[in-house]
Amino acid sequence: MNYVMSGDLDVAKQGIFLEDKSEPLAVMVLAARTKDKDNEDYQKIAGIFHSEAVKQFIQEQYKGTIVPAE
Repeated sequence: MNYVMSGDLDVAKQGIFLEDKSEPLAVMVLAARTKDKDNEDYQKIAGIFHSEAVKQFIQEQYKGTIVPAE
């Protein structure tokens, strides 16, 4: 768990330092073998991963301590 969240702090207002969004941070990568790149199931997972619902969940759950990919 993030220390900011566990301290019930607002990262945007009380954060000491925020990394620039262009900095290479922890990144989630979905990967498949070349022969599986068009697999329907994998495409569905990628679609869900990039969905507006997942972005909204991240924003609501993590309140700025973690941000969704753009």
